[in-house]
Amino acid sequence: MLSIAFCDDEPIMLEELFNVVKGYIDSKKVEFTADLFESGEEFVEKGVRCRKYDIVFLDIEMKEMNGLEAAAWFRKLNEQSKVIFVSSHVEYTLDAFKVAAFRYIIKNKDTMTQAVQEALDACLDINPEIKQVKKYHFTELDMFLQTEDIIYIESILHDLKFHIQAESNYVFTLARCTLNIWEQENHWNGFVRIHQSYLVNMKYVYAYNSKEVELLDGTVLTISKQRKTEVCKLFRDQAIPRRKRNT
Repeated sequence: MLSIAFCDDEPIMLEELFNVVKGYIDSKKVEFTADLFESGEEFVEKGVRCRKYDIVFLDIEMKEMNGLEAAAWFRKLNEQSKVIFVSSHVEYTLDAFKVAAFRYIIKNKDTMTQAVQEALDACLDINPEIKQVKKYHFTELDMFLQTEDIIYIESILHDLKFHIQAESNYVFTLARCTLNIWEQENHWNGFVRIHQSYLVNMKYVYAYNSKEVELLDGTVLTISKQRKTEVCKLFRDQAIPRRKRNT
């Protein structure tokens, strides 16, 4: 049975979020239990210390203990659980990475319901190869990160650049590592090596031709001649649309 926690210091928003989640999970015929908390302190004292949750919905801006602080407490005991922030502000996205946020949803009456449903779909259909959470020691900071949020990894000299999907795209550096070593240590379904310098997450591929891959954010990456046949066959099998050649 799925165990879910909700934490928001606005009672109306707390109830609304719970109703959205309950209605959608009930429609999927999934059994779950839920605990509702109206402060970060209550969540830590009555929730984190007493139960292990599969999914946690957290507001960020709360009095006294905010959602980021509460999530940090939660992560000490639950590294693999899914933390979903629901916030009115986008500026905390980078901070959310530090506690391995599974999703970052903006409080917007027109889009929030769909975003919550999409997050739940991802939680209920977990592929451990893609959705695993790992801790990375980047040059810029230490952070927990889901592999599915990696758009692509770029090799530059002896460093790897991780291009990360969020409200805005971020780039973090893993020093003294190569893609060859990385592929040997991380056997990820859903990622394809298109070039000596690029490892791409296929969920972000928009289109391709025999020379290039176009990603959803408009980034264009080169396909090496040596990998062209294998990569193009894989994209055809995945029904990814062909991209017109540059003239």
